[in-house]
Amino acid sequence: MSKLLRTTMFRKLLSSLFVFLSIHVYLVFVFLLFGESQGIHDYVFGFFWIGIPSIFIYAPVWSLLSDHLASLVTKETKISVRHRSYSLSFHLLGGIVVLFFISRVFTIFSIIAAFLFWVFDSYLLETIKRRNQHKQ
Repeated sequence: MSKLLRTTMFRKLLSSLFVFLSIHVYLVFVFLLFGESQGIHDYVFGFFWIGIPSIFIYAPVWSLLSDHLASLVTKETKISVRHRSYSLSFHLLGGIVVLFFISRVFTIFSIIAAFLFWVFDSYLLETIKRRNQHKQ
């Protein structure tokens, strides 16, 4: 496996971990704030059996596809505004598509998760590019 592919997959998995922790902390905080013990049970069952596969398997694969589609639509660099806007659009589309496989109840969470994934992945991409420029 090439170094670029390993770096990209590592970045996508870090983005997935960021989304997982962000949503997890938010939902636990809400459940603790409102004190619903049944809600915590439903959350654990739903989030861990449905959320984890979609965040750690579907999201990185869709993100790779989104980046590839954005590269096909525009020939500009990955950090250009146009490329990033296409990439964001494809990521959000992935957040909407996941609803057909899971549930409409998670609509807002999947769209927010897709946005968070894109933001964190873009941040990591820029950080890696800056680090590589400083090495040269």
